[in-house]
Amino acid sequence: MNFNNVSDAIMLVFDTLKDDPESVEIIELIDTAEGDEAIKDGLRKAVKRLDVVNLAVSKTVQEKAKGFAF
Repeated sequence: MNFNNVSDAIMLVFDTLKDDPESVEIIELIDTAEGDEAIKDGLRKAVKRLDVVNLAVSKTVQEKAKGFAF
């Protein structure tokens, strides 16, 4: 697990979902997370939303966060 990759995954989530009204809660969950478990939960929820919004980014996020949230 590479924490730089996890950070990249989080930034991809933010960049891709920032203008999606249905993703506001997901972004807030990750942004205000108090601990790894909350971040993992947020990433998992983000991937489900990304499956609808942008499948390619979803796969990239899963790959970058492999070993952390997936």
